[in-house]
Amino acid sequence: MATSVSEFKEGNASCFVIEEKDEAGKTISKREIRIRLRSIQVQGQTRYLLYDENMKVIPGTWGYLNDHIALKAPNTRKQKAYSLRQLYSFIGIIRTPLDQFTASEIMQYRQFLKGLGTKSSIDSRAVLRDNSTINMHLETMRDYASYLHLENSCFRESVPSRILLPSEYSDEPFEKEVAKSAFSMPEYKGDGIAPRYISEDEYVRLRQLATAKGDAAGELLFDLMYLDGLRPGEALSLTLEDIKEDIVNGEYIFYIILRNRISDKDFQSSKNLPHPETPFEYRRKDYDRSAPRIVLDEHTYEQILRYIDDVHGLLKNKPDIYAASLADKVGDEDFESEENHYLLLNKWGRPLSGQAWSKRLREYFKECGLSVDTGVRKNNLSHRFRHGFAMHQLKNGTDPIDVQKMMRHRSISSILIYHNPTVEEEMEMKKAFQNSLKEDIQHGTKA
Repeated sequence: MATSVSEFKEGNASCFVIEEKDEAGKTISKREIRIRLRSIQVQGQTRYLLYDENMKVIPGTWGYLNDHIALKAPNTRKQKAYSLRQLYSFIGIIRTPLDQFTASEIMQYRQFLKGLGTKSSIDSRAVLRDNSTINMHLETMRDYASYLHLENSCFRESVPSRILLPSEYSDEPFEKEVAKSAFSMPEYKGDGIAPRYISEDEYVRLRQLATAKGDAAGELLFDLMYLDGLRPGEALSLTLEDIKEDIVNGEYIFYIILRNRISDKDFQSSKNLPHPETPFEYRRKDYDRSAPRIVLDEHTYEQILRYIDDVHGLLKNKPDIYAASLADKVGDEDFESEENHYLLLNKWGRPLSGQAWSKRLREYFKECGLSVDTGVRKNNLSHRFRHGFAMHQLKNGTDPIDVQKMMRHRSISSILIYHNPTVEEEMEMKKAFQNSLKEDIQHGTKA
């Protein structure tokens, strides 16, 4: 008897058909695995429900997704919800409960994620995953098993690994020993030829195209990401209440405040900042203290004010439409308006979404003749602007510690990865080095 497992897509969900055939190839039995994931809004917060094949909530998943990791970033919670759906699909296929997993089942799960098979053979896979994604799924499984207090020692198996980290006090990196999961997949960075950051020339071309199109939101996003180093989610989460000016030593300074709100959607998120669950938390001191102030140049500040006057000013005359962009007020005393709204809006007056911006940005890249990524996260189109901000600072001699502070990274080692020249720049540097050597050789010969 032979068993096969085939995967197909139903909407955004992966579904599986398990079919058993006799030696003559005749189907003996056939069953389907559909683990359903739903999200609901409870008091302004997204809650996840994971249902088994009988449409019953899977025990343990509610508490893990909605309590245990409730303070994680929205995208992280969504990612882990998808991971649990994948895990319970696998459990349904092999019919082995999680509390009975051994190293063998974990290795099978790893192969399953790769698309190479389980105890059965997988005929077709709708999803191809790279090793970093597989490791993310495995890490979620381990964290979930820990939350459930499962005694299976296989979830805790690890091997020592030594990694090199840059030193803040020396030009030489130092070694650090870390515990790595025994089941982790090796991750390969590769030498992709796609540009890893936006150059100054590319920024100018994209910016000019946005101006020609009359895309005021695009102009602002290009500036906030490239000139100020904002992540796309941080820029999309800005509200009118976050635009500030002040007088310091007799001079005006302009800045924006980054913070998360209950009213934010998944695509509106400021990394490493609190995600409040109740309005009461807006009044907590640590909520205010954690909110970074990003200083703006006068040109960008005035551009924001023009955008507010033009776009928001027009929508104020259409209150029914303008209401779609309402955002929570955190209670700043100098913000006198009764209502707060998200800054960047689409043509229907709603907050500009991450998906809509990504689609628009891809078209900008194509029109400017810039290479478009093929799903590699490190070449994410929006994030290239933040890389460009960092690379510009480093190339112009800004101290890495200052760059770290400007980019709001916790460690200076995170900054050094941004020094990632393109293939063309590597060729130019190598050519300059070789020409220099040739000149030295010629001078030596003459001597």
